Amino acid sequence: MEFIRSMDRMRKIKIYKLTPDMSPVEAQLLRIVAESGGGITVSALAREMDVPVSAVSRMMRGMEQQCLIERRILPKDRRNILVTVTDKGRIEIENFHSVMSGFFKDLMERVDPEELSRLLEGWNAVMDSMEKVLEEHLAMLEQKTDM
Repeated sequence: MEFIRSMDRMRKIKIYKLTPDMSPVEAQLLRIVAESGGGITVSALAREMDVPVSAVSRMMRGMEQQCLIERRILPKDRRNILVTVTDKGRIEIENFHSVMSGFFKDLMERVDPEELSRLLEGWNAVMDSMEKVLEEHLAMLEQKTDM
């Protein structure tokens, strides 16, 4: 139960308020598009973000209006849309990363390196266990639906 309370406490820390012009999800979208090089299709972007295409399309509308991204139909396959980052989008993602890097740098200066090392070791052990338990529960769920 203490773990859940701690996770809830972490969730309530509103780091995103440091970048009011861009949500963490928008930053994630911009980062993925920027790292794709020459652009990425909407369907590939949705897969990468692990969200429905409709959610990506909704998010992109606002970002396109802000001139952060551009969408264009692929000439070879007119059913697919290629998403690219604009110069303004690159500047915004750099600003986002700069603000977040500064925040975490200041944070790490206040945390004892040994405590941080123990925390990360424990956190990784919890994540490993969480992945295994989720896998087991999903397998049990699948068995129930096969009956």
